[in-house]
Amino acid sequence: MQYESTESAREGRPTPSQRDVETWIIGALMGEDSFSVWIREELAHEFPEAGVLFDDALASLVRADVIHTYGPFVKLSRAAARTGEVAEIVSE
Repeated sequence: MQYESTESAREGRPTPSQRDVETWIIGALMGEDSFSVWIREELAHEFPEAGVLFDDALASLVRADVIHTYGPFVKLSRAAARTGEVAEIVSE
């Protein structure tokens, strides 16, 4: 089921899918330092158009062991943070 965020619906913008929101979260966490830690509220603030899908996307990524949450903190799992290195090894 796809939910519309209030802001997207009001402005007539396309509603992101949960997969879109998951991709945005991973992209933010993989930014400059893939071992960085974010505060959940700050991360949510980066993607206001995600609306109610933000929590669903976070929960899905936690279940898939792509990210870890520690109280209010969110970070990539070590395996997810090193995917670029793995891709290089496989392509050699």
